[in-house]
Amino acid sequence: MGENTKKNKKAQITLFVILGLVLLIIFFLLITLKQCTQPRTKNTRIVLYELEAGSLKNYVTSCIRQTAMDGIEKIGENGGVIYDFQGGTIPFTHKNLGKDYLNYTPPGLEKTYFVSYGLKENTFCKNVTYKTPDYPYPATPFSKLNTIYSQECGFGTSDHPHAAFYGFFGQNNVMTKLCYLTKDSGCEGFAKGREIGLTIQRQLEDYITNNLPVCVNFSVFTNRMNANITPEEKPFVEVSILPSEIIIFVRYPLRISFENQKPVTRTLDYQTTVKVRLGLIYNFIYDVLSLDSKRTGFDITKDYLSSFYYNDGLELRKINNPMPASNSYYFAPFYYDDIIEVKDRKSLVNGRPFLFRVAIQNRKPALDLINNITVDLSNKDMPRDKPVIISIPLNSFDPDDNPVTYFFLSQGPGTGWRENDSEITRNLERGVLRFHIKKYDYGEHEVGILVLDDSGLFDYQWFNINVEDSNSNSLPMPACVENCIIHGCSSYAKDSCSCAKQHVNNCQPPDKLFAQPPAHDCEHAWCTVAANQCKSECQGEFKSDPNSLCWKCVSPIVHSGDLEKHIDCFEIMDKEVCIKNMPDCFWVRENSTNGFVESCYNDTSLSLVTHPAYIIVN
Repeated sequence: MGENTKKNKKAQITLFVILGLVLLIIFFLLITLKQCTQPRTKNTRIVLYELEAGSLKNYVTSCIRQTAMDGIEKIGENGGVIYDFQGGTIPFTHKNLGKDYLNYTPPGLEKTYFVSYGLKENTFCKNVTYKTPDYPYPATPFSKLNTIYSQECGFGTSDHPHAAFYGFFGQNNVMTKLCYLTKDSGCEGFAKGREIGLTIQRQLEDYITNNLPVCVNFSVFTNRMNANITPEEKPFVEVSILPSEIIIFVRYPLRISFENQKPVTRTLDYQTTVKVRLGLIYNFIYDVLSLDSKRTGFDITKDYLSSFYYNDGLELRKINNPMPASNSYYFAPFYYDDIIEVKDRKSLVNGRPFLFRVAIQNRKPALDLINNITVDLSNKDMPRDKPVIISIPLNSFDPDDNPVTYFFLSQGPGTGWRENDSEITRNLERGVLRFHIKKYDYGEHEVGILVLDDSGLFDYQWFNINVEDSNSNSLPMPACVENCIIHGCSSYAKDSCSCAKQHVNNCQPPDKLFAQPPAHDCEHAWCTVAANQCKSECQGEFKSDPNSLCWKCVSPIVHSGDLEKHIDCFEIMDKEVCIKNMPDCFWVRENSTNGFVESCYNDTSLSLVTHPAYIIVN
């Protein structure tokens, strides 16, 4: 029994020893585990703090700001576009010079920008015509253009969805939209676009998404943090463009790895604000282009101050014809396109005032409606040395604010009437059609005014000047004139008198008409009146091959001392010869589907021009 007791005691002691050893091992294991986990937890907390609130956050935020600034700068330089070769998403190879963008190399710089268009021809309203002489709307004075446009293009109310877009002189909805339509933002309605990927907002988001990882280099913090920080995927970026600032939100998924430890994944949120007035500048440019497309007489370099969105610090300047003067561009239609550049001194981007540029398509000058004119010489004392003065102020508008030149045209019966009158040419330089009416100007004269800008674009109108004497019964009857011409009068004008008296009994001799000796009047006045009254035989086609019988009578006609010209411009093949015969002839360059076609046109045949055309003057 005693031996059993001893054995039991030994067994108990052994059990306690084993339990003690187990507890000791567990204790040491717990201590070791604690020593291993405490550094990991501590290191993770340190890294997360730095990423969320410390130096790492400042580093990431500064990269977000810098990347955003670079994108904003490119947006402004290119007129709302960041091309793929600049780190953006818009394919440059799909764009066409003169259609989608305009080249611009600032003086003193070797860098060329590709500025997208903000204003082009109106293609929305079919009632707007670019075909002369009906441009911009047939037989309508400038004062009624807005009313006509509201009625026929449906813009009668300011809340019309397209009210801010179009006018007779262009449409500005070709400008890149600011925000996408589906996002609730502070953007104006006209600044929202349906094609999300093409908006400035989405382009800026994509640019930051693609280029932020290039700026953020976490490897520089590896030794300091004793951790390896790498992005799990591209950051999610959301941009809000407000009038006075741009808010950028970035959600960045990151992997944090420690040596010999399992990586930790965290998604961190960053937000920063840049004080760039992109929203305000966009609205301002859009509104200015809208006004420029609607208002005759709007000078974009001065009247931009009247914009609803104008704000202190904004400056606008126009860059005329920025395309280089090279042979490859000189004859291109876009050679005379312009650029406007808005600078905001209250928005600094990369240390400089923010610039936003857009291109403007060169547009035709427009001539205000000229009504028919009747000059009644009755009850007027009109000796030959004191003629009546006619004075017609000419009103034209060049949407691009370029200087214009006027030309006087003449067609119809008596073609060439006063066309070479130096008095008319001299006064046209002052924008006035002014000349003297004399008694041998009796009759109805179809004349025209052509207005030409420095690029060669033009507009013109035909109208009638009817010179009559309501108290006189002695004007020749049309039958008298026609019979005189039909019977083949002599080529010298004085024989028209005897011809008229011989063949038509009711024709009054010109000495009774003007109370002057027949010899004098027959040489000048009678044949002039005959030509002006001739309608059925000559048809007024004196600048092409005239009817031979008609030609005999009217070829030597003298109008107010100037011999009438008879030129068939279509037969002229030489550019210089055609230009020398202006304004009877015009050298026209048409931009047809097969390239440029050049030919000499009669002034009476400009309506035959079917393609966009330019008149070349040198």
